Amino acid sequence: MPYKQLTDGSYLPYELNDDPNEVARKVKEKNLTIKAEEAQFNYLNSDKNNPGTELIQEDVSFGGKVGRGALNGLVSIPTEIASTIGYGLQLAGEEEAGEKMVSRAKAVQEMYAPNIEGLGFAAELPKALVQFGVPGGAILKATKGIRKGAGLLPLAAAEFTVASPDMETFGDSFLPGGPTKTKDLQYLDGQEKAYAALENKGKVALEGAALALGVPFAFAKTAQIGLPLISKTAALPIVGDVIRGGFTAARETGAFIGKGVDQILKDKPGLDRVAGAFRYRGMLPDKEMAEIRDARSLEFASLIQANKIALDDAQDTLEYVFGKGDANGITSKNIMDAWDKAVFPSGELLDPNAKNYGKVRDSLESDQIKAFETLVEADKAYNLTGKNLNINSNVDAIKTDFSLFRSAKRARETIDNYSEAIQKHPDLLPKGAMDTIGGQLGLYGTRQYRAFLDKNYKPSIQLEEKAIASVKEANKKSGKNVTDDEARGQLQQLIEKPGFLNSSLNPKNLIEDSVLLKMNDGVLKGRTLNSKAIREYLGEYSGRDYISPEKTSRSLDVRKADVAVKLKETLGRQAGIISKGNFIDYLDEYNKNLPKGKEVFRDVLPEGSAGSGEYVKLADSPFYGKLRGKFVKNEYINALEKDSWQPTSVLGSGYAFFLGLKGLSQLGKTAYNPVGQIRNVTSAMGFALANGNVPNGQTMAESFSLVSASIKNEFGKDATGKAMFEKYNRLGVVGQQAQLGELNSLIDEAAAASGFTGEVFGSKALQGYQNSIMTKLYQGGDDVWRIFNFKTESQKIQSMIAASDIKGKPFMMKASTPAQRKIAVEAGLDPNRLDVTQLSKKKFNDFVDEEAAFITRDVVPNYERVPEAIKLLRRTPLGNFIAYPAEIIRTSLNILGRSITELSSENALMRARGMERLLGFSATTVGIPSGITALGHMMTGSNEEQLDAYRRSGANPWDKNASLVTVGTEEIAGKTVVKEAINLSYTMPYEYLITPFIAVQNAWDNGVREEKDLQTIAYNATLGDGGVYDEFFKPFMGQAMISQRAMEVYNGRTSTGYEIGPGDTAPWVDRAFFGFSHIFNGLIPTISPAEINADVPPWQLGKITPGGEPASAKNFYGISRSLNVKDLPMAALQASGLVDPRYKVSKKNQLDLYGEMFEAMSGIKTVKVDMKKSLRYKAIDLANKINSDAGKNLRKLSRTNEYRSTEEFEYNYEKKIQQQMKLAEELRVAMQDAKILGLSQQEINKILSDNKVPRWQSLVRGSFVPSLPNPNLYLDQKDFGTERNEIRNIIDQQRMRDIYGQYKGRPLPALPPEVPQVPRTPPPDLRAFPSSREGTRNSLTPQSNSAGISALRQAEMNKLLGI
Repeated sequence: MPYKQLTDGSYLPYELNDDPNEVARKVKEKNLTIKAEEAQFNYLNSDKNNPGTELIQEDVSFGGKVGRGALNGLVSIPTEIASTIGYGLQLAGEEEAGEKMVSRAKAVQEMYAPNIEGLGFAAELPKALVQFGVPGGAILKATKGIRKGAGLLPLAAAEFTVASPDMETFGDSFLPGGPTKTKDLQYLDGQEKAYAALENKGKVALEGAALALGVPFAFAKTAQIGLPLISKTAALPIVGDVIRGGFTAARETGAFIGKGVDQILKDKPGLDRVAGAFRYRGMLPDKEMAEIRDARSLEFASLIQANKIALDDAQDTLEYVFGKGDANGITSKNIMDAWDKAVFPSGELLDPNAKNYGKVRDSLESDQIKAFETLVEADKAYNLTGKNLNINSNVDAIKTDFSLFRSAKRARETIDNYSEAIQKHPDLLPKGAMDTIGGQLGLYGTRQYRAFLDKNYKPSIQLEEKAIASVKEANKKSGKNVTDDEARGQLQQLIEKPGFLNSSLNPKNLIEDSVLLKMNDGVLKGRTLNSKAIREYLGEYSGRDYISPEKTSRSLDVRKADVAVKLKETLGRQAGIISKGNFIDYLDEYNKNLPKGKEVFRDVLPEGSAGSGEYVKLADSPFYGKLRGKFVKNEYINALEKDSWQPTSVLGSGYAFFLGLKGLSQLGKTAYNPVGQIRNVTSAMGFALANGNVPNGQTMAESFSLVSASIKNEFGKDATGKAMFEKYNRLGVVGQQAQLGELNSLIDEAAAASGFTGEVFGSKALQGYQNSIMTKLYQGGDDVWRIFNFKTESQKIQSMIAASDIKGKPFMMKASTPAQRKIAVEAGLDPNRLDVTQLSKKKFNDFVDEEAAFITRDVVPNYERVPEAIKLLRRTPLGNFIAYPAEIIRTSLNILGRSITELSSENALMRARGMERLLGFSATTVGIPSGITALGHMMTGSNEEQLDAYRRSGANPWDKNASLVTVGTEEIAGKTVVKEAINLSYTMPYEYLITPFIAVQNAWDNGVREEKDLQTIAYNATLGDGGVYDEFFKPFMGQAMISQRAMEVYNGRTSTGYEIGPGDTAPWVDRAFFGFSHIFNGLIPTISPAEINADVPPWQLGKITPGGEPASAKNFYGISRSLNVKDLPMAALQASGLVDPRYKVSKKNQLDLYGEMFEAMSGIKTVKVDMKKSLRYKAIDLANKINSDAGKNLRKLSRTNEYRSTEEFEYNYEKKIQQQMKLAEELRVAMQDAKILGLSQQEINKILSDNKVPRWQSLVRGSFVPSLPNPNLYLDQKDFGTERNEIRNIIDQQRMRDIYGQYKGRPLPALPPEVPQVPRTPPPDLRAFPSSREGTRNSLTPQSNSAGISALRQAEMNKLLGI
């Protein structure tokens, strides 16, 4: 047969009778095809081909789909509104204008809306939620309060306007021929198309409105009815008796065991002290006393919150007004003078017993009224308030952002309210102080001095000279002349004397201005040095416009800052006295109610305790109030004061600096981490659900509104919110975020250190970093759910009481807190068993609030309740965020304990609440994760067998026993397999508690039955990677973040064994740069767009920057190599076109802006399932172990100089074979899992062969073939034992071969059968997230030659594989 040779050397045959022209045409076509293929092949293998610069559809992650859908929906809102108007114009006869508007809207849609075709429900759902949810939410908010039916019309109208006419309805998918079936617009035009489009929009809108109103209602009712309905079974008489009996027995058994443990600890004081370090009450005798201890700090926190609001209102208002300049003749100086006079009319203490007291007071009050009048006029002049404002106006009624009158009046009223509260505790005040305080009401403010608050303060020479003159004059009046040096020494006494280091609003002194009251020694001992010269020398904070000795007027900024400090110190010290007074009263009342002989505070020492040192006598001074002079155990007083060992006191400021760095590094990974912020909120939600408290819209909205006002500092104008938030502070509901409390404590300890450490961590910059909007948001995310939990608990308690009251039955409760005990005593009721329906309305509300807060503190993580041992551990180089897991354990036990107590109650309603709480905890730990996982399977067509396969053989250690949810699948050989999943563990706070049980259950489900194997799994689940140790103990015993980085620099490798750093042979300057950068990166907050690239010092950039590249690549190269730019900012730069496409690949993944944004905003990170890569890594790892580790001991034996028995050689050889068999079993399981996840047997064989897995063919067949004894074992017999200092060890070769024969051909364990795919018959396809390979392989990056590249890539692969 004749043929023609083609350009690639191949031949084209043809028949002799073929037309020559036709033959020539075919040759030409073939040569053109060959040329095109060669061109494409050359392109694929050229520098210009960069597949990583193109993101194709099948590589889009779940988050990328969601992000694209959401943005598409957002863009669709204005474009569909425009389209609706355009279609309306067409129907009205303006066809040209209408058609043009529709066309423009479509053009905008195509330009700005991401393409979501083929991305499935993962993109379509968020598109619909945004497209309809944004306008629908606005309508629902506007129509709030009207009947649900009446809200349907405006909601439908809004959704009609934004609906897309080509959207599918339920009528299209599920109800063929139904009323909402849409029309096909493809073959319509003009007015007919416009009419059909608007009709379709109307049908979509009707369904959307119905869903918007119906679905939330249905979900809310299901959630609100479901748990209570189930829990009501506990209230039924017969069922209730059974439940009560069972749980009463459980409670009594627990109480019996508890008493036994208490008795053991009582008999072993040393053991009791150890136990005390790990329990909330510490060494206190009971939990009630611990509640009293914490009530003091909670009340103080509440008062400080009120102080902060008053202070912020004052500072913000003055700063705003000063920035405005003068108004209507009122100057900033006039305002500062008036504000200072209004709040602090008197600069001196008044003596109520003085003859002119009344006259002086009248004069000061008159000046104060004039000052308030000036502030009222200033408010009007600056348009800060309405024109009806006067000095008698209620400040709580002023709702504007700023008001000079309100800020001054509220500050003064707060001081006076505190003074009146202090007078209720006369036992705490020195003699005569009661009258002094009463005499100052409305006029005076506490003094404070720069000498004690400002480390950099240094008096001027002029001030020192005047102060020396004043001291000498005081000495002269006492009958002694002193020199300047002696007077200077007496001044130094004042500065060195313990002052009021009160910068954190934590008062140390209870007596006002004690610095000036008494001198320590010498002729002035007991004398008062209260002169203006000495106050100026110490740097008194004052808002007065006096002329200093330097003859210069004080600036407004200085006066404003001074008056702020004066206000802060005045309120702070008063708050300290009030909280301590109530604390002493609670302790006294508690002590009185103890059985005789069991008192904590005793009038006389118990018999036999004299001289033992067990008791200490409280000083007979006002400091201890009603308890003065009493005896108390040392351990109790230390526990009440929360005294604990401070490492910094022994190890110095250097160690304090380390603790500060530890706190900063952890703060940067939590509050300054967007993903951490989201997870903080979602995990806090889990605490409410675990107690059976299902979220509802109204309570959540109220909680969110209150916390939002706190974050934005709006309580100055919101008196109701201010009072409510102060109450939550006092009750310990808010401000108790466990991680934040731990980190702030570390930083605060460093700030309190001396020298350089204190200056660094006490600086304004770091204090601002510690108290920024990010930390407020982090605390707020926790507070929202705490407030919700509190309000829900309170509502449920009130509902139970109301139900009992209607039936005429008492509702018996026990006082759990000191405040509840006080309420009961004042009402004449027994605190241990009182009918709360007997209380007055106010006392009833207060009692219920106390109970709800007590429960919330008990069952929600709370930093105040962290045991001292944990707080001490956080001060070591070990542990990260150790307070949180410790609190998870405490609250879990408390939820269970409270459920048991409630279920064993005599009250049927309380039993129902106990069942509800128990079901809530079960649902949170097991039910919800399992339900979401099942939903993922249903929506994607995957199954649990596939996830189990991934966990066994493909997952990272932290994913192996986690709750995974499938969000993406792909079609492989007609089978749907998992491609992408989400780890729910990050948002489930109690997940890691049940992880060990999941591990054991997984092992049993996977066919493990041998006791030895189960023991191994139990060990691994406890101490192995991803086990209990990782999940539980590592937060306590693992290295702290900053410690770990330092150790990595020292060792030259990471904790996982990965080598880092330039190496020991690199120049010292490179190694120093790497060490500094690696540690410094640990301090950079996660929110930072980049970290330092420790591997590329700056001096190397000039040598590595490309020269002939485009500007988009060359100009950015230095930045990309000197900094590790994080994925989100890099993806944003990519999407904007500012950088070269070659920067699209990061850490072996293609960057996708939509996916990165989704992860940052949702806190959800997806896991890519790549079983081919996982099997390859496992094959490499197991091959290395089989070839090396398994025979190491045997080889070592053969080369020893000493005598070894034949039995030892045989034992080690058999041990080696057993190890190989175990490894073979692991790889065999991985092979089967790979098949379950879509790999063909051919692909598996190639992976095993390419990675040189020994005897892989036998693994495929399912039989085990061990390795033969190494010939070197026998050769070593000839080399060893020939010298006098060597012993020859003879190996029994036959016995070795016998052992080999015993194991050869053994069948590997049977594997669980693969779960068959459930057949699905489309349409409709119920999978929410269709497999990525079902649709077209669209490119999501604009590329002119993407189709050609795809075809060429396939052609090249065909050639390489010989297809």
